[in-house]
Amino acid sequence: MLDPDFSLHVDDAIKHFLKEMHADNATRPIRYPYESGAFPDGGYGALLHGEGLIVVPDTNILLQDLAQSCRAQRRLTLVNAANVGALRLFCAEHVVDEMYEHIAEDAPRLGIPYEELLARWEDEYRPLLRVIPNDAITESLLTGAERWRVHHMLASKDVPSIKLAVTLGALYLTEDQGARWAVYDERATAEELLRWVGPLQDGGSAEVLGNAAFIVILVPTITLKRFVELARVLSAEAPWLFWPGLAMGVGFAVAKTTKDGILQTISGVGTAFKIFMECMRPYYETLDRFRAAAPAKPSWTQLSNELGPREVLRRASLWRLARHPAGDASAVELSQRLPDLGVGHGPNLVRGILRTNTCFHQTSRGRWQVGRPDWLAANKPEVRS
Repeated sequence: MLDPDFSLHVDDAIKHFLKEMHADNATRPIRYPYESGAFPDGGYGALLHGEGLIVVPDTNILLQDLAQSCRAQRRLTLVNAANVGALRLFCAEHVVDEMYEHIAEDAPRLGIPYEELLARWEDEYRPLLRVIPNDAITESLLTGAERWRVHHMLASKDVPSIKLAVTLGALYLTEDQGARWAVYDERATAEELLRWVGPLQDGGSAEVLGNAAFIVILVPTITLKRFVELARVLSAEAPWLFWPGLAMGVGFAVAKTTKDGILQTISGVGTAFKIFMECMRPYYETLDRFRAAAPAKPSWTQLSNELGPREVLRRASLWRLARHPAGDASAVELSQRLPDLGVGHGPNLVRGILRTNTCFHQTSRGRWQVGRPDWLAANKPEVRS
């Protein structure tokens, strides 16, 4: 065990470290999709997680975030995290359409000029959204219980978003009690609804830096430069830690590997290992909580019993491809990553699914991703920096 006083020093160093990382991320240019519609790869964050962390925000959450960003005159965590690949933002097409309506209608109520809201939306938010057509997620992909909950929300405009969050197994950001129930099959308090919204909408305040949710967003954006700085801060209290700590940082940054790979890489480094794990422990604990915050997915056995073989394969392809570390994949790569579904899932079958469903977008010959940039939809202008 580490000395309690030194552990407190490490904790303070980590908070300072995260604040600096947030400042770094806020200055990075927005990464626009390529002309083919392909989004930049998941980068370091997806490789550290072992998969992309996916979020489905509703219109109200995006509007709140946009307005808060305009008032603060800086990008907030949701955009920064998506821009560096720590998170992937998926939304149904109706959300983008509703955002344009709300920007025009609510600018006076928000006290923000329409032109400012529109410019920030198109420059910083819209390019990062992976848009799914409203009718792409059909009810045939849902279990009986999931369809029953969706039918209770048919009067809501949020139905496409609800179905998207359910099939992707994505963290659904909403303050709507009914919509959350339809996704999670459980009621939530106002505090529970805001548990992840707060950190994602924050700009890096001291208060939210103490919130573990912030750690899972920022740690995947570590750079070698920041590792050196963190090692120097720690070495001020224990100089002998600098070079072992820096060596671990270099190995960690270069390896870009999963938790198991990290543990193997730094095995046997002694006390420096303990320091490193003291830094990473909150991250992995929070990563587990982030994953647990997604709606519970029926087992593949249950899905194969309730849905037809093609629908099981379509849902599994959606679920896995949305999380693929590279962002896109070939039919062969995707078929190799699919779990045991109880139905056929060879490359030819997967390729047929990818080619015939509008929730998938072909980024290049033989490669697909889930979702597309909004400007690829009919009659919508391309947004480029």
